[in-house]
Amino acid sequence: MISEAPQAQGGLPSTKRKSKIAICAGLMALAFVTYGGYIANGWVFDDQELIVDSDWYEKPMRLGDLTADLAGPLCGRKMSYWRPGQLLMYRFLYALFGKNPSGWRFIAVVMHGLMACALSCLFLRYVKNGKLAFLTAALFLAHPAHTEVIGSNNISIPEGLLAVLGLLALLRGRVFLTALFAALALSVRESGLIVPLIYLLFALFSDKDSRKNRYVAAGASLAAVGVMTAVRFGILKHSLLSSPNPWPVVERMGMSAYLIMRTLVLPWPNNLAILHAPGSHAAQIITGWILITAVVMAFAGIYVFCRKTRDYSPLLFALAAGLAVGPYMGVFSLYIIFAQHYLYIPLAFTICALMMLLYKKTGDRAVMAAALPLIVIMAGISFSEAGVYRNDGAAFEDVLEKYPQCETALLNLGEYHYRAGNWEKAEESYKRLLVLTRGEHPKAWVNLGDIYYRSKHFVEAKNCFQKAGEQGRYNLAVLLINAGKLSEAGPLVEKLLKAEPEDATLIGMMDAIKKAAEKSGPPVDEN
Repeated sequence: MISEAPQAQGGLPSTKRKSKIAICAGLMALAFVTYGGYIANGWVFDDQELIVDSDWYEKPMRLGDLTADLAGPLCGRKMSYWRPGQLLMYRFLYALFGKNPSGWRFIAVVMHGLMACALSCLFLRYVKNGKLAFLTAALFLAHPAHTEVIGSNNISIPEGLLAVLGLLALLRGRVFLTALFAALALSVRESGLIVPLIYLLFALFSDKDSRKNRYVAAGASLAAVGVMTAVRFGILKHSLLSSPNPWPVVERMGMSAYLIMRTLVLPWPNNLAILHAPGSHAAQIITGWILITAVVMAFAGIYVFCRKTRDYSPLLFALAAGLAVGPYMGVFSLYIIFAQHYLYIPLAFTICALMMLLYKKTGDRAVMAAALPLIVIMAGISFSEAGVYRNDGAAFEDVLEKYPQCETALLNLGEYHYRAGNWEKAEESYKRLLVLTRGEHPKAWVNLGDIYYRSKHFVEAKNCFQKAGEQGRYNLAVLLINAGKLSEAGPLVEKLLKAEPEDATLIGMMDAIKKAAEKSGPPVDEN
């Protein structure tokens, strides 16, 4: 169905090899020019909990770490993710750089550059034009939607790189490598579930001579991912995504479409943040559904055009982009907290589809003339955004400038200031969050109470822990014991022990209460 660019037998000729090397060298240079400023930045968002505060990296690695919830080994809690590939990658990076963020950011820039190189090789399979392949990959590389994946140590980069490498393996008929790369992509991120379907799509659009072998490779990737998915459900024992506050599906899909298209088409600084966290607005939902309708019509138009030209490569990449963005269209996710890194793989296929379509319609000169200034503008925006990811404070202040009612940003900003010892700013963030949630945010009450406790405002701290409900009981027990109010602390610790009978800290607290009671003796009968 698609006539691919002819591939040389017995290896690449010298001129073609040199051309590919030149393209990759240019892309790597562009990656460091655009994102080199990010290397000096600190830790951001999940990095603090999963890397900085974790003692896992100093311990011997156990096989059980790879068959556990991601956050189990790293920080001792549940995160509802099974990502053995991410654990191995983090372990490797720690072995190289320790907890120095500059090394981790450097590797992120390198991997992003390699993803652009792989994308250029994929493009050349369908359009035999080195300059156009370079510009296509450069547009992807420089797009400001990628500022988050570089700035916050995001695992969408290795997922995307592995997925595209698997696709290149499929096009060469490498069955084992196709399945391996698909499994590795899933091992670092759950959206890797869609990768075998993309491989099947590329196999479907192949010519008759290569289609059978590619079907075998795609089927092998589907089997590998299926096995890993079964293991995942066995480990986590629940569905892929869950939320205590689900949105109706019509609202979810409308808002998702609105945010996706805005991030892809309007990548200006005022539209990008580490989180997109809007409220439910009818205008945005309606706009999203208009965009969904427009995209469906665009697919029909691309099909008509491809049928006339008898070259279906633009439609192939457009459909691949649609598959890749599927997990983020609000069907599976029950709530809307949208992040730029969701679009890492969809953006790659989208840009390829657009560049192929424009090339077929207008020729390479017109496409190059339009692409060059766009690359410069996008690279400039991405370069200027480095300061946003300097640290958690800068990142979440940026979010709040764009989304003043973002609860996640307020909570994380408060925690950043608390860790930095800026208790007044932390208190301000938590109070803003409690006003926004009308006092219904237990974690904010606990954190605010902890600030009061450490600053020796015990009455205010006790009040905060009580308002936190179940989440504040542990902190309240500590406060009561240290205040000598054992008659109040005892029953509370007993309740906590019923829920956590093997908790060593709670057992120690109960022993301390009993010893203190023995020293004070029985109560005196004044009558």
